Amino acid sequence: MINELRNEIKKLRDELNSLNSFKEHLFQEKDRISKDISKFITEARKNKDRRDSLTNQVREKKKERKKKDDDITVKIKEVKELDKEKKIIIEKFSIKGDPSAIKSDIERLELKIQTDPMSFDKEKKIMETIKKLKKNKENAEKVSNVWEKINLISKEIDKLKSERNKINEDVQNWANKSQKSHEIIIDISKKIDSLKENEKEKLERFLKEKEKFTSVNNILKEKLQKLAEIQGTIDEERKKRSEEKEKREKEFIESKEKEIEEKMKNKQKITTEDLLFFQEKR
Repeated sequence: MINELRNEIKKLRDELNSLNSFKEHLFQEKDRISKDISKFITEARKNKDRRDSLTNQVREKKKERKKKDDDITVKIKEVKELDKEKKIIIEKFSIKGDPSAIKSDIERLELKIQTDPMSFDKEKKIMETIKKLKKNKENAEKVSNVWEKINLISKEIDKLKSERNKINEDVQNWANKSQKSHEIIIDISKKIDSLKENEKEKLERFLKEKEKFTSVNNILKEKLQKLAEIQGTIDEERKKRSEEKEKREKEFIESKEKEIEEKMKNKQKITTEDLLFFQEKR
């Protein structure tokens, strides 16, 4: 029976070692997945911070763009008002042409009079034309300031539009980068969800194997306890038999000694066996 019990214990130990190896393997797999999840979470946080930073920059740039749009609207209104003012002055004084263009015409005609031979009537006609042009030039100069203001504001509008376009490019560029970071976060989140499912499965399997390990370990303890009890009983019986043997031997010796003493006392013959007994005892 004790040999059968020892065989059972050996099988339980082998099974326990196998369960422990598989259990530890599952735990290592679960631990590896947990580390992968941690790495992906760190990567997701970095992309989230980057996305949020870009989103904030886009928000600020949109404010700048709105400010530029508002400034452009104001400048366009100013141009429209100046254009109305210019039309009123032109209609009031019947102004035709640009003062600079009129001045060029006057200078051209005056040079013509000075350099080209012509009749008196023709020269008179040119002088009348010059007189009309000078009058027109005087009237045109009345709107020259308005024209200058319009040209100046138009240049400001062009500059604001250029700046606005540059801001819009930045907005689109940063918005695209923010979107890419957002897409990376979504992709990482899907990977994390998948890994968490795998991690959960590994953990559940680990816990089941741990339960098996604990169950087998408890059975092994019981068997070892039973073996110890049986071994203790065997040892006790051996000790008891040994003590009984020693007792019998002691009783035999005492009996033999007494027998020999009686022979000596009664001066009976001492045998060779008696002498050997005394020698062994010494």
